[in-house]
Amino acid sequence: MSLKPIIHYHIENEDAQRAQAMMQDMINIAAELGDFTPGGEPKFLAPGAATHICGTTRAGKEDDGHSVVDKDSKVWRLENLFIGGCGVIPTQNACNPTLTAACFAIASAGKVVEEI
Repeated sequence: MSLKPIIHYHIENEDAQRAQAMMQDMINIAAELGDFTPGGEPKFLAPGAATHICGTTRAGKEDDGHSVVDKDSKVWRLENLFIGGCGVIPTQNACNPTLTAACFAIASAGKVVEEI
C-alpha cells in the first residue's frame, strides 16, 4: 500500500485577480508580435501540471538502455556529443528545474574542457 499526499490550498481573490491581469498583459504583448498558432493561445494550466519537460534525454549511472547520457551529459558511446537542458534530469521534480539543469551544464562544461 502506498500513501499519496493530498494537498489542499486556496487561491485568494487578490491573487486570482493579479494572475488574470498578468495573463492579459502577456496576451496583449504577445499579440503585438502576431497571431497565436492554433492551440498555442495562452491559458492557465491545472495546478500541479509540469511545464518543464524532463527525462527526454535522461542521465544515468551506466549505459544500460535506460539513459542517454552520463553524469557529465555526454551521450553514451559517442566521443564528442554532449546534451544540455532539462531533458538530462532523469525525472520531473517538484519545482523549477533550471538550477538543476545549470548544475548539469557546469559539470558538462568541465568535462568538455577536460577533453579538449
